[in-house]
Amino acid sequence: MHSTKLSVTLTGMLVFAGILSAQVQAQATAADKATDQAAFHYKGIEIVPGGFLAMETIWRQRAMNADIYTNFNATPYPGADESHTSEWVPSARQSRLSVLGVGGTRFGTLKAYFEGDFLSAGTTSNNLQSNSYTMRVRQAWGQATAGRLVFTGGQMWTLLTEDKKRALPGQEALPLFFDGNLHVGDTYIRQAGFRFQDAITPTVALALGIENSQYQFSASNAPSNFFFGSAGATGGLNNPDANYTNQVAPDVIVKATFDPKVGHYEIGGVARLFRDRYYPAAPSAAGAQNSTKLGGGLVANARFPVFSKITLGLHLVAGDGTGRYGPALLPDVTVKPDGTLEPLRNAQGLISLEAHASGKLDMFAYAGSEYAQRTYYTGSGGALVGYAPPTANNTGCDTEIVPTSDTGYAPGTGPCLGATRAIEQGSLGWIYRIYEGPAGRFQYGVAYSYLTRKGWVGNGGAPEAVNNFVYTSIRYYIP
Repeated sequence: MHSTKLSVTLTGMLVFAGILSAQVQAQATAADKATDQAAFHYKGIEIVPGGFLAMETIWRQRAMNADIYTNFNATPYPGADESHTSEWVPSARQSRLSVLGVGGTRFGTLKAYFEGDFLSAGTTSNNLQSNSYTMRVRQAWGQATAGRLVFTGGQMWTLLTEDKKRALPGQEALPLFFDGNLHVGDTYIRQAGFRFQDAITPTVALALGIENSQYQFSASNAPSNFFFGSAGATGGLNNPDANYTNQVAPDVIVKATFDPKVGHYEIGGVARLFRDRYYPAAPSAAGAQNSTKLGGGLVANARFPVFSKITLGLHLVAGDGTGRYGPALLPDVTVKPDGTLEPLRNAQGLISLEAHASGKLDMFAYAGSEYAQRTYYTGSGGALVGYAPPTANNTGCDTEIVPTSDTGYAPGTGPCLGATRAIEQGSLGWIYRIYEGPAGRFQYGVAYSYLTRKGWVGNGGAPEAVNNFVYTSIRYYIP
């Protein structure tokens, strides 16, 4: 029944798309296009406005109560009531505004870039009357270039994100996809940090990133004798409904990039420190101490043409405690019975095919996966402590239950830990630029995506969830 409905939906989307003349986006940021745009001159700098206005939709076979940003690791197992209902979500919230400032100095060039969108929610945001969602900072950085040396500071894409050329902000090789959370298997975070790049030769560059180091935690049967953070302090302008890590040190990322005559290639790594404070004599605080664990991993990227108009991309990040860098936000660490943290083995990878069929039409195909390794220990009384222990209660992952209240907003779900082993996503789509010229760019696109979420085996088996997505996107880019 679901497959029939999906087929009808896809057919209708594609017919409509054909009438409007298809798309497949060039999701370059305003910074990428700056040199092709007209600029305003103010004193000693050129100011380039940018961004786009978007009207987009997503249809999910299984409801997730999410906007155009999909929280992939929350796709519901069959036992959740909402896995039996679909949702269609229209959204203009991915609309983006940006401004780039460029100025010359005696030693080189100064740049400043700001970019914001509306994929943020305040306490009064809703979909009933005004869709009153708040603007958020996507990027905000300043940059100084002197010869072959480039220094950047501010909020930007992490250095682990693949770049198109060298390792400069504004050169990110992002999927040609419409989800605000990009695509499973990609690697990205936009966070505060500092970046140093040295272009050693015209084809080789080295970069060092010092970045924010929040981390994701997950554990079953965890002891209560440890902590590594707390809820945000309202007086400190943090969100009191979100938890924040007490960071011991920044994440340190290094990357070498290679730009020969054909293709772009990267290799590098990240080092992370995870710290908590634990109490070995709990409930007494005697002997309380801090414990710090080292984690990190490797990154490798390759992007090169396989035919005259088709580009192949290969991306991999793997290590211990790298889950937060993937769109699925799999956990970085778990806890041992004594209260000390343990990094989890993670991996994320993406294969990309992008075809620039003509000056107006692009097509794309992506296949991505993210993985978190089962890690557990035997605690007091024989209880298994850690991430995805085989004693986890999965008995309700496949059994639908009745709603839990009379409000209409409380769908039921049975007992189901369902700790994720792997999330996989495959996608196809296109973007057609209906107009591109002095008046800007107007484009239309459609994409289909198939997602699976596979859980570790527990008491009740290994749960698995499947979701199908259909996207449409109309965007007008500022000239």
